[in-house]
Amino acid sequence: MRQLAPIIPASLHPIVEAALADPAERTTIGQLANARGVHRKTLFNLCERARFLTPSELLTWCRLALVGHYLDTTGCTLETISIELSFASDTALRNTRMRATDLRTRGGVACIVEALRKRIERPRRVDMGLHLV
Repeated sequence: MRQLAPIIPASLHPIVEAALADPAERTTIGQLANARGVHRKTLFNLCERARFLTPSELLTWCRLALVGHYLDTTGCTLETISIELSFASDTALRNTRMRATDLRTRGGVACIVEALRKRIERPRRVDMGLHLV
């Protein structure tokens, strides 16, 4: 959370904290909303008001940050991490275009946070008329 907080609007921090608190049980927006005691639409509205990612994408990035954390702090394989965090499969993680070895070498959480930062900035640049080629 310490690394995610600076790039995620403060109004969404409770959602992120809930996602990080029990990642194996909060794998869907419905489960995340239930954990927060709100309706799924409320999560969508909060993200929309913050002009941020959709709740689904935010949840995905939170879960990827946890993968990065596990890669940083354990010697676990990607398969073990995917089981621990209730991903559909380790293949689902491999399809992110980020290799576990590269993440471990470059700092797992830091790489995920940097990728999220780039993802967040991309729409803003287009909105400002700075279409990138």
